[in-house]
Amino acid sequence: MTLSLQMSVHGRWDGMNKMIGTCGMCNEGKPLIQAHAIPHAVFRDIHRDNGGSAVVISDDHRKLHRSGKSGQDRILCGECDGRLNIAFDAPTINFLRSFRSELNTARSKVIGHFDNNVLAAFLMSVIWRAALSSDPMYANVALTPRTKEMIRRILTEDAVGLFDIASFSVRNLVDGSGSDGFDGHSLSSLVLAPVFQRHPNGKHSWQFAMIGFLFEIFIPRLSLLRRQDPALLRRGATVVRPSNLDIFDNRALMKMMMAGFSKHEQGHSILRDRVLKK
Repeated sequence: MTLSLQMSVHGRWDGMNKMIGTCGMCNEGKPLIQAHAIPHAVFRDIHRDNGGSAVVISDDHRKLHRSGKSGQDRILCGECDGRLNIAFDAPTINFLRSFRSELNTARSKVIGHFDNNVLAAFLMSVIWRAALSSDPMYANVALTPRTKEMIRRILTEDAVGLFDIASFSVRNLVDGSGSDGFDGHSLSSLVLAPVFQRHPNGKHSWQFAMIGFLFEIFIPRLSLLRRQDPALLRRGATVVRPSNLDIFDNRALMKMMMAGFSKHEQGHSILRDRVLKK
C-alpha cells in the first residue's frame, strides 16, 4: 500500500494560479482540481481518528512513515469531479460507512441494501481515476487507452453497461487469528491501493480495500457459473451480500503486511513509536 504523495501535473497555469489542462472525463480544456481516485472522505475519516495522519506502508525502498495526504492529482475539472461525487462517491461512501457500523456490531450475518449499479460504477471509477493519476499511490495502476476510453464513455452515458464488461465482488475483511488480531475498527482504517491480479483463462482483476471491505473487479466478466457467487454485484439489484475474507488469506494484503513488519524489524522506519501493533 502506498499513500505517499508527490504530485506531478501536466498543463499550464493561467493568470489566477489555476492549472489548465484536459479533463479526463469531459476531454475539455478547463481548470483542473485536485481530484481523488479513492475518495478523500475515506482518508479524512482515518486521519481524524489518528491525529491527522496515517501509517504508510509500501513495498519499495521508502521507510515506514506517517502521511496526511490522500492521493490527489489534477485529473478532472471541478464540474466532472462534482458529478462523480454526487452520482457515485457520496452515496457509496455513506452506504459503506453505515453498513460497516452494522457489520462491526452484528452478532449474525448482515445484508446491505444499496443500488448495485451505483456501487459497480463507483468501483470502476476508482480504478479509472487511479489509472489517470500520476500520484505514486497509484503508480502500479495502468489501463490501455482503449480501456480507459471505454470506461469513460460508460460512466458518462450508461453505467449499467459496466456489467457487460466486468464482474464486481465485495468481501468483508476479518481477522480469524484470535483475540489478539485486528478488530473491525482497525480493519476499517486499512487502505489498499488498487492491485493487479492475474487469473487463469486470460482473465485479470483489480483489488483494493477501504472501510473494512475488499473490492475486486474482474475483467472480462466472470462466467455465468461463477457469477452465481452471492458476493458478486448484480445488474439492477439492491442487495449487497459480502462474504467474509480473512486478511491472511489474501495475497495482496499479506504482501503489504509482510512489507510493514519487515521494515519495522529492520528499523527501516521513521515512526516515533517504532511500533507496529498486530
